[in-house]
Amino acid sequence: MAMLALANEIIDGRRLSREDDLHIFLKCDLEELCKGADLIREHFCGSKVDLCTIINGKSGRCGENCKYCAQSAHHKTGIEEYSYLPVETIVKNALANESEGVDRFAIVTAGRGLSDEDFQHTIRAYREMKKRCKLSLCASHGFLTAEQFHELHEAGVESYHENIETSRRYFPYICTTHTYDQKIESIKLAQKEGFCVCSGGIIGMGETWEDRLDMAVSLAELHIESIPINALMPIKGTPLENRETLSEQDILRTVAFFRYINPTANIRLAAGRCLMQKDGERAFESGASATITGNMLTTSGSTIRGDKEMLLRLGRDIMPEYYAGIFKKGKRGTNRMTREEAWNLLTEYNQDEFHLEHAQIVEQTMRYFANKLGYGDETDFWGIVGLLHDLDFERYPGEHCIKEQEIMRERGVDERIIHATASHGYGITVDIQPEHEMEKVLYAVDELTGLIGAVAIMRPSKSVQDLELKSVKKKYKSKKFCCRLLQRGH
Repeated sequence: MAMLALANEIIDGRRLSREDDLHIFLKCDLEELCKGADLIREHFCGSKVDLCTIINGKSGRCGENCKYCAQSAHHKTGIEEYSYLPVETIVKNALANESEGVDRFAIVTAGRGLSDEDFQHTIRAYREMKKRCKLSLCASHGFLTAEQFHELHEAGVESYHENIETSRRYFPYICTTHTYDQKIESIKLAQKEGFCVCSGGIIGMGETWEDRLDMAVSLAELHIESIPINALMPIKGTPLENRETLSEQDILRTVAFFRYINPTANIRLAAGRCLMQKDGERAFESGASATITGNMLTTSGSTIRGDKEMLLRLGRDIMPEYYAGIFKKGKRGTNRMTREEAWNLLTEYNQDEFHLEHAQIVEQTMRYFANKLGYGDETDFWGIVGLLHDLDFERYPGEHCIKEQEIMRERGVDERIIHATASHGYGITVDIQPEHEMEKVLYAVDELTGLIGAVAIMRPSKSVQDLELKSVKKKYKSKKFCCRLLQRGH
């Protein structure tokens, strides 16, 4: 059967099972297979790419003997070993990842399970993250009891990770300290508690293509919602250190048929993306709809920023759900304001030359950073935020970042613009905290361009063309200069 025809059948409701001849995926044309997988992905998952980051909660000294793992005490890998990270360290890491716009964050701990002490430490960490973070929380802590799953759920965790790793047949060749059936039991306990389960495996450990097909079907039978696919990165000191790495073609074929067999799941790229060109860009056009980003546990992954830039080039949606109310196009705003409309509004409330020049400088700087940081499709939006950020300052300096909210709401301005412009007054006049990366850029850009612009306007040339950083620093060390600025109202 032609792969595109099969893809359309799956879109229309067909589901593949063990009774089907799945060997067609191993013999068909790779390009057609990937194209069909992308059609299925687009239909069921849309353009959204789910970005997940993880932190290695504690490292090394694991009692299990998984042959691929650097953290196993059975192997001599020279990995850094450390006890459970402090709660505040974990929370700060989560907040840092949230600020970069990832969808979810997980603590991962190696081992069969957690001691009572470590489990309570884990609960404290998740409760604190739930209180202070907006991103979705995930967990990966081995085999837990039903009671522990419930407590974890109550602490704010939404997803639980438990890889089946490979096929039932091949599992004993990879690990003997626990069983495949224990994995399945753990998954079912997590599902019973109401978790979204994230479960996949590793390819390239010496398994056959039939083992990979079996793993894909097993995950479909378990109704897994998120399937991470790792390509083995052989680690020195492990029994698999001399395994030959997979080709990009083999990885793409695997990703693609996992999509056919699990059409509605998030097929998530994980370790081993560096084995593919451009960190696996083609995989996102071959059925993948999600990825782990940032740093993997012990093998390098891609950077968040690099992934976002790549995905935007592919036309994918990378905005997390917790920004949806403010930053999703068309969610709350009544207008997509044009630059001309923004300028007319600005000049209605501002006539001072310095204020207008500052607004335009911030506008252009924001446009530059929109492109630089991978938000090319939002360049105009970033620019308008920069243009309007000080809308009320000239006429209502005592209500700066407060009055402009009222003014813009009366004009029906997009709520995203209102939130963004007001947030640069956080800690000064408002309690609206910068959340999105764009708002944090505005917070910095406003201050820096203001300081530099004030120096420039006091110069005879009124230009920054020949202005050096050391000159700016020198000026602000001078009390006389600062007094002159105050006298001029800057």
